[in-house]
Formats: sequence, structure tokens, C-alpha cells
Amino acid sequence: MRKFLFRAQVALDLRRKREEEARLALAETQRHAQRAEEALRQAQMRADDATRRAAEAEAQATDPVLAIWYRNWITRQRRDVARGVQVLDGRRADVKAAEQRTLEAHRAVRALETLRQRALDAHGREERRAEQKEIDLLGVMQYAIRQNGRQRDRSRGDEP
Repeated sequence: MRKFLFRAQVALDLRRKREEEARLALAETQRHAQRAEEALRQAQMRADDATRRAAEAEAQATDPVLAIWYRNWITRQRRDVARGVQVLDGRRADVKAAEQRTLEAHRAVRALETLRQRALDAHGREERRAEQKEIDLLGVMQYAIRQNGRQRDRSRGDEP
């Protein structure tokens, strides 16, 4: 029986490697997105805290400079939240792109794996066909030998 050899095995190995790299890149972008979500959550908590503290200070304060400082502080906190939203949107877009690349890499691998399986199935059928031919040839040879022996027996007069 001859050994199965898939001609595109190198390409399949390369595509599997690319798929693995795409999966790792996807995992990395998902980690970045999670960090961005956490940063946004922290920024929102700081902005909420700043608003609450400013309201408390405004109720008790008589200093206009302090009121202006609190307003600027709240504005800064809100800008941090807005920046966090932009970063998170960018990270989510990166995750979608990485998911798409991973899906495409997986499809490329599956295409070659399907071709490999078809080739392996064809190889198996061909091997079974060749084996059956050898079995048939052996049967024909045995039959011919028996027939030849019977003819010799008849020619000698040893017919049963």
C-alpha cells in the first residue's frame, strides 16, 4: 500500500498557522477592548463622583473660585468619559475586524481540509480497487492452475 501524500500539505500547514495567529490577535484585541471598557467605567465613576462632590461643595461654598474649579474639574471628567467612549468604540471596531480575519482564516483552512479529505478518500478508494484487482488476479491464477491440472489429468486418463 502506498503512502498518502497531500500535495497542498504545506499550504494547509501555513493556513493553520495563520488561523492560529488570527485567533491570538483576536484574543489580544478582546483584552484591549475589556481594558477600554474598564477604563470607561472608571472614568464614568470619577465623573459621577465629581458631579456629586461639586453639588455638595456648591451647596456649602461661598467662594466663586472654588465653584469655577469644580466646573472645570467636572468638564475634565466628562472629557475623559468621552475619550473613553471613543477608545472603546475603536477597540470594538478592532475586535470586529479581528473576528472577520479569524473567520476568513478558518474558512481558508476548512477549504484545504475539505480538499485533503477528498483526496484521502480518493486514495483509499484507489487502494481498495488495487487490492481487489490483486485478489481477483490471484483467484484467476488459482482457477487457471486448477484447470490446467484437470486438463493434465484428463490427458493422462485420470479423469474422475
